[in-house]
Amino acid sequence: MEKFLKEIAVSVFGRFFSSCIKIGRMYMSNLSLSKCNVVGHAVVVGADFIVDNQGFISIEDNTIFSGKVLLSCYKGGQIVIGRNTFFGDNVKIVSDTGSIIIGSNSLIAEDVSIRASNHGLQANKLIRLQKNRVSNITIGSDVWIGKGVAVLAGVKISDGCVIGANSVVTKSTDTNTIYAGVPARAIHRRE
Repeated sequence: MEKFLKEIAVSVFGRFFSSCIKIGRMYMSNLSLSKCNVVGHAVVVGADFIVDNQGFISIEDNTIFSGKVLLSCYKGGQIVIGRNTFFGDNVKIVSDTGSIIIGSNSLIAEDVSIRASNHGLQANKLIRLQKNRVSNITIGSDVWIGKGVAVLAGVKISDGCVIGANSVVTKSTDTNTIYAGVPARAIHRRE
């Protein structure tokens, strides 16, 4: 009988503590959202949503962030996200001191990295000690970025583009075109 009561206690309290942890993670995610300068209506964030904002971050209406999304903006930088945009799990958006603008009605799948800076590459100096080179990123409206894509500094992804999974976008794209590969290349037009 004692063993049975212990099993019930562990089962009940285990679920209770698990629920408390989930509630705490959601509270911290919503607290992170409050670090943004502008937040529209019906913005939804998942667990472990992190905002490191020393610049300007704006999120328009009906934007959804899944779990473990990071928005990081250094002093002088900005991140602007249009309405009706979706972000999958584990997306990292880092503007450094540059600008990242994402249009409306776009889909950003899980494990995507969007970074507006790169380390310096001089041979006579340690890479970690070199100043970052910052270049703005613009992602248009009605864009679908597949799982695992890396969008590098200085890129403009035009309206209506699709970027295939695990691609690396190193150059700007044409409107309504499908890109894939490393580096990403045009493979088809959306008709």
